[in-house]
Amino acid sequence: SGFLFATVTAGQYLSGGGYKNAMVIGADALSRWVDWSDRNSCVLFGDGAGAMVLTAVDTEDEAGILGFQMISDGSGHQCLKLPYAGQSQKVGPKHTT
Repeated sequence: SGFLFATVTAGQYLSGGGYKNAMVIGADALSRWVDWSDRNSCVLFGDGAGAMVLTAVDTEDEAGILGFQMISDGSGHQCLKLPYAGQSQKVGPKHTT
């Protein structure tokens, strides 16, 4: 959701005319905190990264973000959580493929 929020925010900056280009970068490293014995939730979390560059255009015909609606409802937070066990782990060869 952070990457999506950043994309919408960058799009607003570009459409406002204040900026010509924007870069959105996102990364998650969740595998260090996943309980791999819990098959109900471990398949939902992983590591990943992505980036993109957005460029402002002169006409709406060329626009890439056609519209958006951002809504947040945290009422189901208890159904999906990743509690931290309190043990630090170093990232090393066993965490990479």
